[in-house]
Amino acid sequence: MIDIKQQKVDRFKFLKKVYEKSNGSTQQFVDRHEIANELNLDRDYANDVINYLANEYLIKIISHAYIKLEHLGLKEIEEALQNVDAPTEHFLPYNVVINNYGTIQTQQVQGMQNSVSQSANSGDNKTKVFLRKYWIQIIVGVVTALISGVLLYIFGWNK
Repeated sequence: MIDIKQQKVDRFKFLKKVYEKSNGSTQQFVDRHEIANELNLDRDYANDVINYLANEYLIKIISHAYIKLEHLGLKEIEEALQNVDAPTEHFLPYNVVINNYGTIQTQQVQGMQNSVSQSANSGDNKTKVFLRKYWIQIIVGVVTALISGVLLYIFGWNK
């Protein structure tokens, strides 16, 4: 049986390793196989983890060997590290990961964000993810509606 919490923990650990190895840069390529080996993930399972993170726009697959941190992944991991008791959109609270699934080494994170700005940022982030995932469908729908309107006007099909 699949342990969903363990999958989320493994995804978090993987994303955190990408963050650490890239020094928080969205421009730095990192070796996906090296991270999988460090986390003791077998190749197939590591590919599932990578594909999940890529499909959520948290990382980008550059090649068979390399990946990079995406802006949404950077925001997600930093949110998790700053608000250790709160879950993020994709992950369990960082404290739960540490306390129930083993220690993850990290630097001390200082400061907490205002809860109002957190919820506002969370809503904005969800909107951006939705638009990013479905922008092609949105554009096709708008273009189709415009063309239909023009055809109706030109040929007088609305009379």
